[in-house]
Amino acid sequence: MKALSLVLLAACFTTGCLRADPSTFVTVTNHSGSALTNIEVTFPRGTFGHPRLPDGQVFRHWGPAPGHCNVTLKFADDAGRDYPAKQFDFGSKCPAEIQLEVDKGKNVTSRVVETIK
Repeated sequence: MKALSLVLLAACFTTGCLRADPSTFVTVTNHSGSALTNIEVTFPRGTFGHPRLPDGQVFRHWGPAPGHCNVTLKFADDAGRDYPAKQFDFGSKCPAEIQLEVDKGKNVTSRVVETIK
């Protein structure tokens, strides 16, 4: 049993399963007065999306975020009107959590909820 544990531990070290990449939560909150559709968030290690977010609802996603932290939010309204992508630059390291909020005018604001020490 001890030999098996050592083999598994060695396998983890060689494959990187114990690696702790920086990560971040991105939260999108809809206060626009109507549903948002085709929500797309791009951040350092990829893109994620959500098909529809009703007014007053929240969508939260976690992902690895090494390197410089640029986050972009794109969305459409219920009528299918696309809104321009809004990009935010959070500097050389992503915070532990970022909140993006869409207001009644479909303006997007950002807030750092927690920073990585």
